[in-house]
Amino acid sequence: SNEMVKNSPDFKSVVFDLEQFISNLPLVAYNAPFDLKFLYVCGLSSIENCSAYDVLQLSQNIVRDYKGEKLDSYKLEDVCEEMSIYFKDAHRASTDALAVGLLFIELIKSKKSTTNILSI
Repeated sequence: SNEMVKNSPDFKSVVFDLEQFISNLPLVAYNAPFDLKFLYVCGLSSIENCSAYDVLQLSQNIVRDYKGEKLDSYKLEDVCEEMSIYFKDAHRASTDALAVGLLFIELIKSKKSTTNILSI
């Protein structure tokens, strides 16, 4: 909400620090194309050539329910629950970032330990 961010700096005042933090490292995001476009439009021009792992796409390729079927929903909360990653306060930046990071790690572990899954 606006109330939650009223004392936060605007994006233009942190964009340089964010570019320095990202440097040339790949990003990990849930629905990466959306986030990358958003960051680019907001002024993070270096993001145009950035590589990224899209955890949503990875989840859609890897995560199945207990019957081996695709999930009904690939919302972050639903995929995390399927992978036994539980958290409160969804849709808060730090919570969602941690959840995506933990999910990414679990997907990599799952992929590395299973040979009969579609390649990423």
